[in-house]
Amino acid sequence: MNIENVTDQQSFQEYLSSIRTDFENGAVSWGNTDLASYLEAMSAWLKDSAPRSETNPWKLAAFLLQAGAFYE
Repeated sequence: MNIENVTDQQSFQEYLSSIRTDFENGAVSWGNTDLASYLEAMSAWLKDSAPRSETNPWKLAAFLLQAGAFYE
């Protein structure tokens, strides 16, 4: 599921389901495959990123989850 499609609680839940499936089917493409590195990447992304003007909290949460998977 594309983050741009995350607009509300239900679409966020669908996004969570899609990234879980992505992880189960190909975690090797993820840079952070254990919980500690995933959480560290989320934290680093928040620290390093310019403040986002995203007004949709569901979409911002989706960006954060994606950053946890790939941010170094």
